[in-house]
Amino acid sequence: MIFMACGMVMSMTSCGKEDTEDAADIVGTWQMYKVDFSFDGELVYTEREKEVLVFTDDGLMFFEDDDDESEYFYTPGSNELILMDSYGQETIRIERLTSTELVISETVGDIFGQNYIDYSCIGESVDRFNGKRIYEYNLEGEYLHCYKKDGKYYICDELEDGTYYDRQTVYYKRIK
Repeated sequence: MIFMACGMVMSMTSCGKEDTEDAADIVGTWQMYKVDFSFDGELVYTEREKEVLVFTDDGLMFFEDDDDESEYFYTPGSNELILMDSYGQETIRIERLTSTELVISETVGDIFGQNYIDYSCIGESVDRFNGKRIYEYNLEGEYLHCYKKDGKYYICDELEDGTYYDRQTVYYKRIK
């Protein structure tokens, strides 16, 4: 799910501990209410969820039902949330942040720390989905998929029902 480990060079100097009024907007307890999965810009599946996510004012982020926590870095206006944990660093796009709603998204490439395609990892064509040929993509033993559009490859993954997605958008409402 979202918040999986990724690697990316960090170039931000502010963090969750920043004491501006806007930085505090993300601090609080948020309940997930849905996850949208998209493929090539088209919504292909929606999942209803109830997980609870907490951002503390001292720069930590965790899910209530999980012992793992991440340090977070957030600069208001940047639309980026950077998480750091024992797996590395992950950058998540903030689509919307209000006093009552948080909407975040990331691509499958972002989730797996692969923001570019290593062409040597592309395997055989294994499927077709929404008019696109789906290829195997072996990322250091992690078997994903990719598709080609306008001469460029995009990493995607398969849901249990055979649907493919390349981006997930997660919706939260503030509960505290």
